[in-house]
Amino acid sequence: MMRTAQNRPKPERPLGQKHSRLIWLFLFVVLPLVSSIAQAKTDADEDRSVNFNLDISPILSKHCLECHGPDANQRKAGLRLDLFEAATAPRKTKPAAILPGDSAASLLIQRITSNNPDERMPPPENGDPLNSADVTTLENWINQGASYERHWAFEPVTQVALPKVSYRTWPSRPMDHFILAKLEEAGLKPAKQADRRTLIRRAYLDLIGLPPSPDEVTAFLRDASPHAWSRVVERLLAMPAYGERWGRHWLDVVRYADSNGSDENHAYPHAHHYRNYVINALNRDLPYDSFLHEQIAGDLLDGRKGREQTATMMTATGFLSIGTKILAEQDPVKKRADIIDEQIDTFGRAILGLTLACARCHDHKFDPIPSRDYYSLAGILHSTELNDRSLETTAFLEQKKSFEKQIDLIKTRLKATEKKLAGTLDLENRIQWQAEKFDRGNVVVDNQNYGKNIGIISDPGGQKNFAEYDLNLKTPGLFQLELRYAAQKSRPGQILMDGQMVIENAIAKTTGGWLPEHQQWHAEGLLRVADGKFTLRIESEPMMSHIDQIRLTPLKGDSNTLHNINDKIASLNRQLAEEQKAAPKPRMVMAVKEGKVKDVQLHVRGSHRELGETIPRGAPVGFGFNGIPKVPSGQSGRLQLAKWLTHPDHPLTARVMVNRVWRWHFGRGIVASPNNFGAMGQRPTHPGLLDHLSLKLIHSEWSLKSLHREILNSSTYRLASNIKDAVALERDPDNLLLWKRDMRRMEAEVFRDSLLQLSGRLNSTMDGGTMQVKSQDPSPVDLANNQKFYEKSDRRSVYLPVVRSNVYDLFTLLDFPNAAESVGNRVTTTVPTQALMMMNGKFLMNESRGIAKNWPAAPEKELASSLKQLYQAVLTRSPTPDELQWAARFLNDYSAEDNDTNMSESWSALCHTLVMSNDFIHVW
Repeated sequence: MMRTAQNRPKPERPLGQKHSRLIWLFLFVVLPLVSSIAQAKTDADEDRSVNFNLDISPILSKHCLECHGPDANQRKAGLRLDLFEAATAPRKTKPAAILPGDSAASLLIQRITSNNPDERMPPPENGDPLNSADVTTLENWINQGASYERHWAFEPVTQVALPKVSYRTWPSRPMDHFILAKLEEAGLKPAKQADRRTLIRRAYLDLIGLPPSPDEVTAFLRDASPHAWSRVVERLLAMPAYGERWGRHWLDVVRYADSNGSDENHAYPHAHHYRNYVINALNRDLPYDSFLHEQIAGDLLDGRKGREQTATMMTATGFLSIGTKILAEQDPVKKRADIIDEQIDTFGRAILGLTLACARCHDHKFDPIPSRDYYSLAGILHSTELNDRSLETTAFLEQKKSFEKQIDLIKTRLKATEKKLAGTLDLENRIQWQAEKFDRGNVVVDNQNYGKNIGIISDPGGQKNFAEYDLNLKTPGLFQLELRYAAQKSRPGQILMDGQMVIENAIAKTTGGWLPEHQQWHAEGLLRVADGKFTLRIESEPMMSHIDQIRLTPLKGDSNTLHNINDKIASLNRQLAEEQKAAPKPRMVMAVKEGKVKDVQLHVRGSHRELGETIPRGAPVGFGFNGIPKVPSGQSGRLQLAKWLTHPDHPLTARVMVNRVWRWHFGRGIVASPNNFGAMGQRPTHPGLLDHLSLKLIHSEWSLKSLHREILNSSTYRLASNIKDAVALERDPDNLLLWKRDMRRMEAEVFRDSLLQLSGRLNSTMDGGTMQVKSQDPSPVDLANNQKFYEKSDRRSVYLPVVRSNVYDLFTLLDFPNAAESVGNRVTTTVPTQALMMMNGKFLMNESRGIAKNWPAAPEKELASSLKQLYQAVLTRSPTPDELQWAARFLNDYSAEDNDTNMSESWSALCHTLVMSNDFIHVW
């Protein structure tokens, strides 16, 4: 009863004197204080200097410039807001859009804050109203004078003094000052340095895309030298695997693929040479300016360095050739214009970080890129011809010389043997004619391709082919019939006289190829000819060899002697054919060359059927950087364009590449939109740092390896990732200021290559060859065979063929980029199909078995020792006590279904589990 009474609610009582004092304190002290603080914050916001590039340009780009920007044809009400003079100009019946110093009277503010849907901007159908923060920012900016600035990316790269910092012992490299200054400005501190095991794994996966071996980890841990880390960096930069890893990054940007994609998805059998070029160029630290020169105009550069250098520079121009082409387009003018549009789009995004292709149909809506700039570039590319080109390297020429010597030797023997025919054949009365001079037939005559300069007959496709010749011989007797033809594969036929079969197995020899240089004379047999007229008919089904000439020669000697001579001639012809089959061939590469030079006319609204003024060839000048001098009349302008790109004062080229390198190291660029430095792109989080590193790249003679050294030896790179900092999370939840290292998931190629290395299957051979999968119209069987090829391949992933529209499914599931366009940011998705692939994928299961075999549980070792060895190999660390217990239980539980005394399936399952873990698939 007592407890019940104690739990009853107490009766309400009037407020006492103490409570009255509290209410008085709240009303007359706390509320005024809160109000004054809020007012102070508002005043501070108004007093803060508003930066046009950081604060205003993103708002105008998002909400206004599509209708009130650079594009005059799409501009509404004649109002332009991206230029000070236009935005502040008086209007006829209304106030100026912007009245500096008076936001309330500015039409811009009136319209974006209007409650009238007919007046509000942007219109309701075009988007949501601006939020209150954006409106306040615009008001403050106008009240402060509405100062405009040129877009940040178009300003010159400038030397920035190192910011002053309080934590002076933290920076290891000059770049660290820029990171630390931003952190200290936000009241934050950088995280601690990652442990050495994490660091070495991070460096290996970043620089070469493969994990370190336990021995390499141990050696680093034992190296107490202050230079231990920099030695690791240098060793990795010197490894061939560096070019394979970083070459793949560049291939993302230049939309590399081994097939055309689109409608017919033709194979690109020579594309791999460009891929190999990229890998080799990065390994030898080809300066980035030269790297660009070679890809834009390698065929036009000074080739006095030798044949090999000339071949390399020619190969580099594959950059312009490997894009998707709409091969089914019936209009050749539009087809060419579309190809050039794809080239301009890739060139702009990859090198300049600009969406130049947006100016094909109209002036760019957001950036100062008029259509004239687009068509000045288009003129350069219209004056450039795409084609596969042969490279006569020194090695090829030596092989060719040896080959020709052997061919000449056989031909000399053949000529000597043919001279013996004079004793058995009446050469003076020989009848000889061109095969294409038939009287009747359904074959085709080719004078351009296989019959260039000689003329041949062959089939138009699968059919019963024939050619008939009406002859009139005055002298009867035995005649030897000979045909001159080329055939890489045997296409046997038959010979008829007046409808009667006389030679059953004719034109059946092979000659080593289909071309004019493969043509050979072959004796088909003896024909008994009566005097008078007769019809000679040549048949073959379904295909026909490439027949050039026919001759009939009277027999004047012993037929047995003739037979023996013909046998010797046939033997020498076979030798010749075999040599021809093995003839050295020059390397063929996808490349470009100078074409018919011309300026192009502006295409009104992008249509090639409505042409405007002629635009001189040149570089984009709308964003304010000087263009190139007038292009000489006989040149395309590619060479001038390439040199314009790498002028030391160019505002974009170095910044864009530095930003890419930063993004590939940290997972997010200093500019988060690496392919768009324009008004619709993101603003740099650390603009001073971007310029500092850009100048470092230029001053290091454009050495990318030097840039890597600067970044990897910094304190910023070595930050730990598994850090919990509540204050930092609240102030910088997206880690834009880099107070810690962001954890990142392995890319598909790194994941696959790491598994191959751990299983002992990785083949480190460089320079992958031609594509070995079916790309065009693959059947279900073809697709299954393609999948088998990918799963069985032991080559690094960069050498696997990239088939547009049919990418290897492991790559697709792990967010491989779209090879039809330039990709600066790979996305990272998390979807159920990834988990299914991880659990049930054949490749993953097979490699897990290989890992179990490669890192076996030695019988003489204790289980704990074996598990430690496995963890160190797979995860670059030792297991914790809890993990040891878990792994032991896992093996014990699984072994109940494992009939192998070595528990191979149990260990395979454990390895499979480890390589699916977050610790493995993420870079910490």
